[in-house]
Amino acid sequence: MKLYQAGLCDIESTLSIEGKKTGAHLVENGSSEGGKVKCIPIGKIVSDFNLETIDIVKLDIEGAEEQVILSNSVEWLSKTKLLVVEFHGEELQNKCMNFLSEQGFTVYS
Repeated sequence: MKLYQAGLCDIESTLSIEGKKTGAHLVENGSSEGGKVKCIPIGKIVSDFNLETIDIVKLDIEGAEEQVILSNSVEWLSKTKLLVVEFHGEELQNKCMNFLSEQGFTVYS
């Protein structure tokens, strides 16, 4: 077993925490008041474990859905059987759901 102390993003990076409590989110080049978080893409986890299939990915990532789902995702999505996402915003939801449909997922809302 390996644990990652990291957030999810589309590329390996370090992002700043902005906001408070449940409204907090990660941003590039933000102030360091809230702290910094190392971020990794899901593809790194897939690669580190040499995964051929992924049964379930559940994402509740406070607005980072666009980066994680729409960028650098085709390889890990092609290995994923079920994806459960809490989207933050209708426009983002529609954009991601259209993309996921193009990737062969049956999409439910």
